[in-house]
Amino acid sequence: MPPWLPSSSGAPLRHARTLDSRDRQSLVDWLARGALSAPSSSAPALSASALSVQMPPAEEPHPMSMTIADEWSVNADPGMILRSFAVAQPETPPLLVSAIEMAAEVPGVVHQVSLLWDTHGYGVRLDRGDPAPGYDAVGDIGFSASGVAGSISRLMPRFELPAGYALRIPDCATLIAEVHAEGRGKVESPTVTLKFFPPASPVRVLSAISFSGVRGAVVTADCSAIAISIRAGSRVQSLQAVSVDHTGIERILLDIPKWNERFVEMWIFDSKQRLAAGSNLVVRSTINADAAQIPLDDHAAAMSIPTVVVLVAEDATPLESACEPSRE
Repeated sequence: MPPWLPSSSGAPLRHARTLDSRDRQSLVDWLARGALSAPSSSAPALSASALSVQMPPAEEPHPMSMTIADEWSVNADPGMILRSFAVAQPETPPLLVSAIEMAAEVPGVVHQVSLLWDTHGYGVRLDRGDPAPGYDAVGDIGFSASGVAGSISRLMPRFELPAGYALRIPDCATLIAEVHAEGRGKVESPTVTLKFFPPASPVRVLSAISFSGVRGAVVTADCSAIAISIRAGSRVQSLQAVSVDHTGIERILLDIPKWNERFVEMWIFDSKQRLAAGSNLVVRSTINADAAQIPLDDHAAAMSIPTVVVLVAEDATPLESACEPSRE
């Protein structure tokens, strides 16, 4: 496998795909025996940090299911493509979501789905105005950045927030799903089914802060960053999401020395990352040398600028219950 994207220079991540010295020695011992039998009981077990699949709890509240991109086909041409879909929500959805799960009809075609809830109808109008299924643009034209309602990927098909946190589904909202897929030499279906799981206990509702390579963000109240996601095109070589406090001290939240849009997911911090009011959030990125030689029109150039979404909980956020929600 190629190296996984984030380096250890950023904040520690939950479910980081790394091996410690015990993990490596266990694999070396297994290979030395011929790799034909399971590791012996005396060999150390792989640490939890090396496991990439999150298993759902034994009992969970009933999820809401939605099917995305079921009328679209990805053509045979190689390369990553992006298309967005407006999907009306059921009449009685869960108001709070603590986990999102993705099941693909054809594994490997869809690399990532970034989500947001559209309360203004912009995405619906764009979808209706495009003769093909969905619309040929990023999901968030004219409103909140994609990823503010979480994202799932083929690397992490179940995005689960840490215990005690959830995302809110607004009233009268339409789900916008920004689907990142790849042509693989034949026409294939990118259809995925999404399941939204409500929390089983009271939670703090997260809000989203989005910023990009040309537009930073200022933290308005003391808060804790829980998860982070990035959207960037193939022109990007490297990037960092950085927090700068009011004294000028910098802290790297996420560092990706070698960007690859095929290995993107929503990363969850191993422990909450404190962000003080007045801190500036910025993105620093470089463009790979080959792409820099190719001129782009204004629209393509804008789409190649990295956008970051951080899900945060303000210190004063009250607890809410999925059973007795506090409507906004």
